[in-house]
Amino acid sequence: MEKKVLFIIALFIYFFSISNVFAEEVDIDQMVSSMSNEEKIAQMIMPAFRTTSGVAVNEDNVEEILSTYGYAGVILFAENTTTIEETMRFVDFLQESNKNHDTQLLISIDQEGGYVSRLAIGTELPGNMALAATDDPESAYEAGKIIGEELALQGINTDLGPVLDLNSNPNNPVAGLRSFSDDPEIASLYGEKYMEGLQEEGVISAIKHFPGSGDAANDTHEDLDIINKTHDELVESDLVPFQNLIDNGAEMVVASHIQYPIIEQETYVSLKDGKTYTLPASLSKTILTDILRDEMGFEGVIITDAFDMAAIAEEFDKVDASIKAINAGANIILMPFIYDKDKDALKAYVQTLASKVGNEISLDRVNDSVKRILTLKYNKGLLNTYDGSDLEDRIALAKTLVSTKESHEVEFELALNAVTMIQNNNDVLPLNPEEKTIIFYEYGSHLKALDNAIAYLEKDGTVMYPDNITMYYFYDNTGHISLDTLKAQLEGFDNVVMIRAQYHANDLTDPDLDKMVELIDYAHEQGKKVVFMESHLPYEIAKFVNADSLVLTYLANGIRFLIDNYDGEIPKYGPNIIAGFYMLFSDKMNMNGILPVILYGLDENEAFTDEVIFARGFGLHYYNKYHIISGDNQDYQSGNDLVITADGNKYNLLMLRVDGIELAPSNYRAEQGSTIVTLYSSYLSTLSTGSHTLTFVYNDGEVDATFTIPGYNNPQ
Repeated sequence: MEKKVLFIIALFIYFFSISNVFAEEVDIDQMVSSMSNEEKIAQMIMPAFRTTSGVAVNEDNVEEILSTYGYAGVILFAENTTTIEETMRFVDFLQESNKNHDTQLLISIDQEGGYVSRLAIGTELPGNMALAATDDPESAYEAGKIIGEELALQGINTDLGPVLDLNSNPNNPVAGLRSFSDDPEIASLYGEKYMEGLQEEGVISAIKHFPGSGDAANDTHEDLDIINKTHDELVESDLVPFQNLIDNGAEMVVASHIQYPIIEQETYVSLKDGKTYTLPASLSKTILTDILRDEMGFEGVIITDAFDMAAIAEEFDKVDASIKAINAGANIILMPFIYDKDKDALKAYVQTLASKVGNEISLDRVNDSVKRILTLKYNKGLLNTYDGSDLEDRIALAKTLVSTKESHEVEFELALNAVTMIQNNNDVLPLNPEEKTIIFYEYGSHLKALDNAIAYLEKDGTVMYPDNITMYYFYDNTGHISLDTLKAQLEGFDNVVMIRAQYHANDLTDPDLDKMVELIDYAHEQGKKVVFMESHLPYEIAKFVNADSLVLTYLANGIRFLIDNYDGEIPKYGPNIIAGFYMLFSDKMNMNGILPVILYGLDENEAFTDEVIFARGFGLHYYNKYHIISGDNQDYQSGNDLVITADGNKYNLLMLRVDGIELAPSNYRAEQGSTIVTLYSSYLSTLSTGSHTLTFVYNDGEVDATFTIPGYNNPQ
């Protein structure tokens, strides 16, 4: 309650410090018509000021750059946000440098949560895929609200998120954990709640990367990427979450640099290799105007992905790419320049583009873009002159409300609810703290993750024996696994835990992974129980199904301090591995997580197949062990639902069939991980009298149960 009151005060101070633009109508059309072409073009550009030395950019150059023209805004990166105070003073400096213009800057940042979190002092949160793994959309709302609050307090008014890409390609090098799911409805629901949380705190949400990069195989930061989907395929999948968030008030959309040659067929000649390619989405009129504007009805601001990425910077002349983007319908060009060292480069770029307005660049497009940008700024109270007179008060308040222990407690709860158990042979989990356990780990930050997990466990009443747990580093001084050395460490231990982080699909060909598989088999030969905990991407779990238990945490970021002992501003840290360790030993809390994506099998070349080994939505829960009840020949009582049970300790339900016909999910409820199914009476009343067979279809087979519809239910 105290935190909320303080934040309300903070918002009051912030909004009181700016002119009340809502007190009178602003004629934006008149503003646009009074601007020069140079002023209009500048308002369509969002640069970055990055160096390798924290926030210590060349302030004289930055001040001159920002005072010369009124730009759309500035994007911040980690080196601009080292502490709360330095972040806020840098934001204040940017706005002050821009002060002689009629509009404030959009201060943006990629604060997605999880893997991409720029604030050094902040609540990192578990990441999008972990949020979807909680099976509770309110988790995304809570995450968005915490992020929005911490950004707003520091004067950052725009978040480039959430990511709405569907991670439909397990080999995707960029989306991964940044994606909520490979399912459009899940991404749509969780993305909407995340955006709602941001917007409630007054932060602009820039949804990305339109029209969807989940099927990508390359990283556009490094190279070109092509997705061969038709328009109809996009409408049925990738565009679903974008359409939903647009319908629910999205204010900004980030356009990707990925090519969709079936949809956009205009070509260009690459500066890099001289070959001919089709235009990427960020430069495509078909995608930005025909689809996003006209078909999907988006009325907000379109911003390109960063122009310093290789897919643009190495392929196009910067000015030529900018002309194409503006004519295609992009309103803001992101990061055509990054560093502040050449203060004249950005000015020359603006002047060059301005000179082409009315001939190579459509004046109507420019006017439309500037009007949209100014309208957004007006709606957010930014169409005025910045007043930073209350900066010291805002800094003091932010220090009490950003990255608090309260927000980190929420973060930890979300991470706990995301931990997903998809295999638990012989009820290995939870581990008995009285038994001896060796944990093979990859990163030094895992050591403190365990210490923090033990502290949480003991606070929650679990009796722990820290001396029974040994941490052992996976790799030798060559940077590789020595299998014989690891085997020798198993002596005297009851349990073996292996932590691994998959960052890219090509990691599956790493010979060290084969040694891990061998180590699991060897541990079994020695009578040990083995838990494999995948801390990042879940897909490689297919390689380690020989472990007794498989657990997913969805973020490999760790921690290097004890939370309870930390004094001062709490740096960001990854809560997921702490939560994973906690769940391995806890008998006080159930495993709640479910898979947000489909996990596929591997062929002999370690490539993914079409075989589903763990279905989306699957997750084991400890209580299911007590729900497996033998049952057969159960009678349906008219007007009631019917609980059907089957023999066998089987899991991973894929589908149900009644009398050989697949059953629609709307006709039943099933507990994931158990063999109990409730058939709804509305469905049962449609069946004929007599005996029927219900078939439970699993990844490893089928199990049948029978039930009877008595004659009185359907009299002849």
